[in-house]
Amino acid sequence: MSQYPTFKSKTLPQSSGEELEENQYQGVHFTVTNNVGKILETIERWFDGDDEVIFVDDGETAKGLHFIILEWEGCAIPPSFLEVLEHSPDVSDYSVYLRDETYEEI
Repeated sequence: MSQYPTFKSKTLPQSSGEELEENQYQGVHFTVTNNVGKILETIERWFDGDDEVIFVDDGETAKGLHFIILEWEGCAIPPSFLEVLEHSPDVSDYSVYLRDETYEEI
């Protein structure tokens, strides 16, 4: 058994990311090589009812890899989810970003 949570885990261990400033979102973009349908089902199950989690999109890259984009509104991505991405053999790569919805007039 793995010492890290996996996409085969029934639930994601409870861990919350730190709070972000108002109007900030932290997101993750990751590429998936296998089991895309199962991974999407797992993500839906894990975050069902979590209002701060936003499913942004999924699709295919120019080189044929499947990608998934998720964002967390007002809080950082839970460390346990990043552990899943780091150690999953089905995730080829991922990047984390911070987005601010505060607009300034130019």
